[in-house]
Amino acid sequence: MTNNASSSEKHPETAGPGNIVPLIPPTDPNLVTLDGPDNPHNPKNWSARKKWLAFVPMSMFNLLSSMSSATVAPGLSAIGEDLGFPSNTLLILSLSVFFLGTAIVPLFTAPVSEMIGRVPVPLTMNVVYIVFNTACGAAKSPTQLIIFRFLAGLGAAGPYWRQYPHTAS
Repeated sequence: MTNNASSSEKHPETAGPGNIVPLIPPTDPNLVTLDGPDNPHNPKNWSARKKWLAFVPMSMFNLLSSMSSATVAPGLSAIGEDLGFPSNTLLILSLSVFFLGTAIVPLFTAPVSEMIGRVPVPLTMNVVYIVFNTACGAAKSPTQLIIFRFLAGLGAAGPYWRQYPHTAS
């Protein structure tokens, strides 16, 4: 006995245009849709005031964290004398280790924010940034300063991943 079923019946995902199988069911709870062109949740429909109120705080935080990465540079020689840095290499490391922290964090905060929400992640990272940036001022040794600058860099990069899609809307 032979099986006369066509290949589109055996594999509906490879069916022709007449037999399109939806890849995402319409009742998917994770599917975000914006019903119609007048949806108030669509950022393209927001008033100019609401767009600016969303854009300015994120931009200011990015400006602040970017500035704090380099504001240490003019005072490096005084910091080196106060904390007793043994070499210029370690002194420069205390400046550049901040960027290492900012390079690592977006790899983790972007996926985590998709799981727990987009507000808790930047708020948590803001706290990390404030705590460790303050700790940099209280550092008593070169090792403490380097570690605190790295951790402050981790906190400073918290909202970097969010700024670009946020402003594109």
